[in-house]
Amino acid sequence: MVEVKLGLQENYNLENASSSLDIFEQRKQIRGFSEVNPTRELIDLLLARSLELSPSKQNLQPYNIYVLGPEHKEHKKTLYDYSTHSGCMHNVSLYAPYVFVINDRWVDETEHMKSEHYKNNSGSFNEKKYRDKDTNLEIGMWATIFTGLCLEKDLAVAYHKCFKKDAILPFMTEPIEFIVSVGYKIPDKVYKKSRHVKPNPQRIIQWVDSHDSLST
Repeated sequence: MVEVKLGLQENYNLENASSSLDIFEQRKQIRGFSEVNPTRELIDLLLARSLELSPSKQNLQPYNIYVLGPEHKEHKKTLYDYSTHSGCMHNVSLYAPYVFVINDRWVDETEHMKSEHYKNNSGSFNEKKYRDKDTNLEIGMWATIFTGLCLEKDLAVAYHKCFKKDAILPFMTEPIEFIVSVGYKIPDKVYKKSRHVKPNPQRIIQWVDSHDSLST
């Protein structure tokens, strides 16, 4: 049983949520990873499962996840160099055992989109609409689910958006949107909390009063 104190100064119990909360509370800001590499089979399983669980508009999932394994040291060096363009030198987690480089993907029609029913009721398929509008939102939702699955397996995850605009690797045709690093924590290392403090939830959550509602 987990007790959460909300901004309204009322106490609520989040039943059946304790295990999920416990898992996500394990997440820390990670920079250094252990030299012990997770198996490729485990990473592949977590990736596949996270994609199965991730929500996506019409299940199109308009992004690529390029997986750099332990052997891809040169590509990781390139990513690190991209991250230092503004004088930031601390993104050493880009040398993690596994680094996922994510960018936009041109999507294909689903079988349902090819049907007469869809065309008659929803119009023609426009791949640009899905790619340009929803990609970053969907990447974020996938990353959250993937992180939860990793934490269950004692894997640590780091996120990266610090790289120069239009950064790209040789095997890619579109710029990088997001990078995720994965590996085991360094044993006995104390991982500090971020120096940046999150705002009070009341600064973010805006309840709309009943008198502000539109009349029907």
